Order: sequence, then C-alpha cells, then structure tokens
Amino acid sequence: MADASEEKSDIQEKVLKYEEFIDKRLRKDLEAVYKAQEDVYTKINEYTQLKTTIKQLQNSHPKGEKLKTTVDLGTNFYCEAEVADTSMIYVAVGFGFYVQFTFDEALNFIEKKCGILNSTAKRLCKDAAKIKAHMKVVLGGLQELQNISFGKDDETGY
Repeated sequence: MADASEEKSDIQEKVLKYEEFIDKRLRKDLEAVYKAQEDVYTKINEYTQLKTTIKQLQNSHPKGEKLKTTVDLGTNFYCEAEVADTSMIYVAVGFGFYVQFTFDEALNFIEKKCGILNSTAKRLCKDAAKIKAHMKVVLGGLQELQNISFGKDDETGY
C-alpha cells in the first residue's frame, strides 16, 4: 500500500515537472519565436512600402526635381519638408546606420534585404514548428503518466 502511494507521489512529481517544463521553457521559447517572426514581418512590410515609394518617386520625379512632402517626426507628428534633389535616398541598413543610395541601388538593396528577411522568417517558422512538436511530445508523455496513475486500481496496483 505504501508502494502505491509512493508511486503516485512520484508520478505526480513527474507530472508537475513536465507541466513546469512546458510552461517555463517551451511556451516562452515559442513566444520568443513568435515575437521574432512578428519583427521580421514588420521589417519586410516596411521595406516593401519603401520599394513602392521609391518606384513612385522614380515615375513622378525622374530627373531629381524638387519634392514637397510631409515627414513623420515620431508619434505621428508630421511637418512639411522640401527635398531639393530626389535622385538620392537614405536607407536604414541596420544597427542605426543609414546609407545614401541612388534609387536603383536602393531597390537592389531592398531586394537582397527582403530575401534575407524571408529566409529568416522561414527559419523562424520551422523553429516554431519544432517547439510545437516538442510540446506535443511532452504533452503525450504527460498524458501517458496520468493514464498510468489514474488507470491502475488503487487496491491491486494494476
């Protein structure tokens, strides 16, 4: 009888450890991957918008003419600006650095950057799938442990 209660407490301990592993490790890892995916998709969207804007500028101001526009200074606060020469554009390339490009160079950079970001997004998608698979395996083990502990007859141990 003492063996059965000892075994039950061991199983309950294992169940708690599995649940803790799922909650503290796997779930947090999955959340981190989802956050990274969201950041990558946001960057892809921003570069796609920039690409569209550059193409519109190429069509509307082909010779580098003056351009009047509004600029977001942050927190949706806009001011009017005048660009004297629209033949060049500054593009954020990462780590707080901006590079001056011609429109064609900028489009080339954006294509390469989006390719890298898309491959990063695919890798993150695979990472999320792996974490979900690990969660299913652990949940399966947890279910087995609980079936073992609840499936046995209390008096006979079978």
